[in-house]
Amino acid sequence: GEYIDTTWYQQQVLAALADDNATQAVVVYIDSPGGMIGGAMSLYQQLRTIAAAGKPVVAVIANLGASGGYLAALGADYIVANETSLVGSVGTLLPLADLTRLADKIGIQADEVVSGKMKTATSPLRTRTAAERLYLQDTVNDLNSMFIDKVKQRRKPTPEAMRLIAEARIFSGRTAKALGMVDALGNLPEAMAWLETQQVDPTLPLLEVSLVEELPWYEEFGAGVVAPLERVVGQVAPLTPALLAR
Repeated sequence: GEYIDTTWYQQQVLAALADDNATQAVVVYIDSPGGMIGGAMSLYQQLRTIAAAGKPVVAVIANLGASGGYLAALGADYIVANETSLVGSVGTLLPLADLTRLADKIGIQADEVVSGKMKTATSPLRTRTAAERLYLQDTVNDLNSMFIDKVKQRRKPTPEAMRLIAEARIFSGRTAKALGMVDALGNLPEAMAWLETQQVDPTLPLLEVSLVEELPWYEEFGAGVVAPLERVVGQVAPLTPALLAR
């Protein structure tokens, strides 16, 4: 799996699914260790919008549904994971580095012009002050509280389960099921079985909908670092009766 992000094209595709009268339900295939919390929260909100439009949403976690990958899965009405899937890592990370000793060795010195005293708090060329660390920790805690709130709202874990989840642990799918983080163990067949309980016709075919805009090869080459969002969150596959007429 790769990292979750969001694009304007992705937002348009998911909004279209919410508005499409032919789409009866959505299956989201997730295989991701996480990514930007903004992108994961955006995907969560878009899936909730689809569900609010009366279309059941089920997430299938493959190898990984961790961190932002799990946050995205929380947007589904029902979550399926393989018993050996890695699920959880509910937490927020701000990766930083202090390269001041290395900079001294090779003769580099920071010389920055900033508009506010916290602007350089993440600079690798300065050792952070206690005040800067506190500021960054507060920001991380704020973002993490939003993630935790979504877990509580959507999964309603027991206090003991929530204590373990909030430690940002990674769990097997089997343990995640015991903790109430997922609804069922399995794969696509289990997801389809749940959709039947939601009055979705099981004979309807799946239509794969890419979250990546197809570009000419020369544009895709230039955007190669960020283009393969499809591999970040997998495919969003709606069940649509419109396919029967094709």
